[in-house]
Amino acid sequence: MASYYGLGIRAVADSPTVVKELEAQDDATKLTLFGCGLRSLRGLPPLRQLTELVLAANELGPSLDALFPALAVCGLLTKLDLSQNALETLVTSHKLPSLDVLDCSANKLRSLDGLATFAPSLKTCKTQDNLEPLEWQNDDDVDALVERALRTSVEVPRPSERRKMAAMASATTVQFEEARRQRLRADAVEKENAMLDEALVAAHARVEELEERLKSCQQQVSSAERKATRSLRRAEAEAQDVLRKAAARRVVGALRRYEDGASMKSVRDVFVYWRRGTHAVTSQSMEAKHAAACDSLRKDLEAAHQRHAALSDELTEAHDERLAVEAGRLSAAEARTEQLEARHTTRMDEREAALEASLHARAADDDRRRAAEVRQRSDLERALNAELIKERREADDRFAHAAAAGAVAFSAIEQRAASSDAALMEARSRD
Repeated sequence: MASYYGLGIRAVADSPTVVKELEAQDDATKLTLFGCGLRSLRGLPPLRQLTELVLAANELGPSLDALFPALAVCGLLTKLDLSQNALETLVTSHKLPSLDVLDCSANKLRSLDGLATFAPSLKTCKTQDNLEPLEWQNDDDVDALVERALRTSVEVPRPSERRKMAAMASATTVQFEEARRQRLRADAVEKENAMLDEALVAAHARVEELEERLKSCQQQVSSAERKATRSLRRAEAEAQDVLRKAAARRVVGALRRYEDGASMKSVRDVFVYWRRGTHAVTSQSMEAKHAAACDSLRKDLEAAHQRHAALSDELTEAHDERLAVEAGRLSAAEARTEQLEARHTTRMDEREAALEASLHARAADDDRRRAAEVRQRSDLERALNAELIKERREADDRFAHAAAAGAVAFSAIEQRAASSDAALMEARSRD
């Protein structure tokens, strides 16, 4: 047995959870889909063992075609409740050969044409609260009408039972409405978590991309440092070569002057000056080249830091924009969910009001029928009492006439007896 109330779906296929549960219960014999807003049974799993199906308070009208081909495999179905479904006709090319009991009350039916084809073995049919008192209008169904008229019974629950059923239906509807709202809230939370997870994954991907860019920038800085170091070494080597060549020329010139007659002291002064000047020039050139290399490296590092700051700002802005977009989507989803909940609540209230009005109308109809029966019974009792009183009066009159006749006869007999006694006394006196 499976029961569902107030699902708010247009077809069974719109609820994968219900489809999975019904597929797991393929041997179910009774199924209830009360007030679910169904317009067709599309997606209903094949329930071959189903014997009783309740589809009350849905939107399966105006014809029976919305039931098929889902019910074509339900060859054992014997009871079907289609009350409050806005049905306008029972004419269909499909049939349920084993159907015994059909409830098509509270619809918009004007005739029962096609019922003999739809349910050839029908025994009980509930047709109250339709647009018109139902009569057969198809000449081809006269024999079926005569046969069914001999065995059809319309079962009408008592007002107390109807009130009890209405209270049970209202309580069950409230419970399932609360469960549905909890499911909607859980679905909204799941959607929010999924959106936040997507945003977090996108943020992580963006961070990884920026880290890769930072690594490439660091590699570029390291390459620039290595190039600057190589350039510095090359410049130092070139300066040393220039100094060696200049020193060689000075030494050669000093030696030539010494050969020409210059003193040894002048040659020694040349060597001392050369050593001091070479050391100074070498130190100055090395410091200048080192300062230039440091400046270049500092500039490269500053450019790398600026690029890293720009990438970080870009990442922060992109993350903030993504969070803002996701927050807007979340708020829109929450607004849509609230609108759907309000719409569904209004629809459920309208259905409950319609159901309550229908139940009140049925109860009022029962009260009117009962009052009419009571009046008819009282009229019949008064008529019977009047007839009994009339019969008693006639009996009393007949008894009075009989008593009067008896008194006359008795007086005549007494007179005859007195005359005979007088005659006898006279006869005796003569003797």
